Amino acid sequence: MKDKDKTFLSSILKTNRPSGNEENGLLLMDDRLSKCGGFNGQIDHMWNVTAQFYLPDTFPSEYGADVMLSAHLDEIGFQVVGIRKSGMVAIRPLGGIDKRTLTGTRIMFENGVEGIISTEPLHTIKDKNSLPEFHNFLVDVGARNEKEVKTVYGLEIGDTATYTKDNYNIFFGTKHDLIVGPGLDDGVGLFIIQQVAKELRQGKEYLHEQRILHVCCLAQEEVGLRGAGVVAGRINPQLSIDIDVTVETGERAGLDKNKYGDITVGKGVVIEIGPSKSRSLGKEFIRLAKIHKIPYQVNAYPIGKTNTGRIQIMAENCATMLLSIPCRNIHTPNEICSWHDIDSCVRLLKVFFMGK
Repeated sequence: MKDKDKTFLSSILKTNRPSGNEENGLLLMDDRLSKCGGFNGQIDHMWNVTAQFYLPDTFPSEYGADVMLSAHLDEIGFQVVGIRKSGMVAIRPLGGIDKRTLTGTRIMFENGVEGIISTEPLHTIKDKNSLPEFHNFLVDVGARNEKEVKTVYGLEIGDTATYTKDNYNIFFGTKHDLIVGPGLDDGVGLFIIQQVAKELRQGKEYLHEQRILHVCCLAQEEVGLRGAGVVAGRINPQLSIDIDVTVETGERAGLDKNKYGDITVGKGVVIEIGPSKSRSLGKEFIRLAKIHKIPYQVNAYPIGKTNTGRIQIMAENCATMLLSIPCRNIHTPNEICSWHDIDSCVRLLKVFFMGK
């Protein structure tokens, strides 16, 4: 993959797309899929984004005429639930926030205002091994009172926020092969699905006009896998492949690999095996990875927890698969993924769709 292709990930990571307020992300992806050659683009009331592409004629017919390739559009974030007389802003989480990383962290509200998350200082905490409840975290935007929060900074109850967007680096590390920043979950998935769609569209192979690849950017995954159910019910695919991130385990993460498995950033795409994933599809992806010498890892994944499980339930008769990108520091302001894993995922999907 060329560096000029990789730069689109920067555009994704710049957008704030918290669950339930993904508008910036959906406009970006709707435009991108159109430029990649997608047609019949649609944005529904939940803010799912879908576009259609023709599948290669060589794609095995037994998988059906409607195939869904998806990633989730939203990222974890925050929502204003109250404004204190002191000028501090009370927030609640949108998704699974790692509270260990919150104190002193910068966030950005949807209108561009920045704030710093504060809580009781370490010096006065009696039990230093405990974490504050979420309602004990307040955001300081620099206001002196409640009126300034509303009139000077323009914040209201219901406004959303994400981690600030100026601390990402898509060429991190000694070999510039790592990506660091907020929103990699699932910004890397969004990058992968548009890259696969673009490369299939640009291929020389004949595209079959009766067989459709539905490329889907799904809303509200972090708050209950909500958008996936709506889209799967509407498209009713015979095959679904979802792209997400997964936690790094094993020695680098300080975890017992016999308990949590051994998934490492930089060692290849993760082929997930579990009840909500088709066992035959899993074996096929492993076979293709071996034949084409594509780096891969295998993970025994529990049922649910990602859009794959919701798609399996909401589609009428769908074979499902989850391909994951290992992620370090997941659900924090500084998630870390590897270009090697992203590239292996794109390559694996291409050979699968080409029927090789």
